Amino acid sequence: MFDKRLDFLMNITHTSNAVLAKAVNIDPSAVSRLRTGRRGLPKYPDFLPDMASFFSKNLIEDYQKKTVAEEICPDSIWDDNPDYNAKMIYNWLLSGQKTSAFGPFSDGSCDAPFPQKAGYFYGSRGLCNATISLLKAVISDGSPRKILLIYEGDADLFETLPGFDEEWLPLFRKVKGLGCDISLIRLCKHSPELVLEKAMKWLPPCSGIFMPHLLCPKLAELMSFRMLIVASGLLAVQTSLFSKVPDSHDLVQLIADKSAVKALEHEFYSYEEHCSPVSELISAPLPSISDQCDEGCPQFLASH
Repeated sequence: MFDKRLDFLMNITHTSNAVLAKAVNIDPSAVSRLRTGRRGLPKYPDFLPDMASFFSKNLIEDYQKKTVAEEICPDSIWDDNPDYNAKMIYNWLLSGQKTSAFGPFSDGSCDAPFPQKAGYFYGSRGLCNATISLLKAVISDGSPRKILLIYEGDADLFETLPGFDEEWLPLFRKVKGLGCDISLIRLCKHSPELVLEKAMKWLPPCSGIFMPHLLCPKLAELMSFRMLIVASGLLAVQTSLFSKVPDSHDLVQLIADKSAVKALEHEFYSYEEHCSPVSELISAPLPSISDQCDEGCPQFLASH
């Protein structure tokens, strides 16, 4: 799939093998083999961020932007920010990779870390963009994956994030449509009833968007809180925040390294071991919520 996506971008931008090779500092013959599928991506493709940046800057005409947008992010308008577009292209190319066993084109160590410059975002908009990148990568990949979320903050955050209603929720709906199993761990700093009430405010069970398991571990009051989103085997987003709303200095990481993603999956399941159904902690049923639920209503969970 990577070869077809690379060929598509090279054709739409009228880029030759030699021009792309020079831009990303690899041999033209390597570009040719990648483009035709005779060779898969190396295990650590350190040229890929530069490749994505090159294509982003060379999408100049409106028809080019429209065509690429329809391919990478259907039903969305192509952003005017070339750095953001480069991240989108990077994730799209990476999600279609078939990793080669022959190692990188460069002389760097095979144990070198995955290139990170496409994976850093900042603040509220950054958190939204990183999550959008993850969700679009899942949609582009097309496989039903486990989507694992840990969120230790207040549910009010979701009402203040830019683009949550317009961008996050439609993408989550598409992800759910792929058959993805979505689990959400929440920190239980309030009563289970209040946690459940707030969750229903930003994600009502009959919205048809997605139905996560709600997990509420009992932890000590924290100075900061963490958010983790993992698309199993694909990408992860994580951040630690010191306020209810991310500011421009809060770092958000979009992680593509497969070993790191696997480690974060393991962390999620380790966290989950300390949880149990929230219904065991709720003293009375909540008919206003259960009456609204249709088939597929979530099983809410909480800590021991």
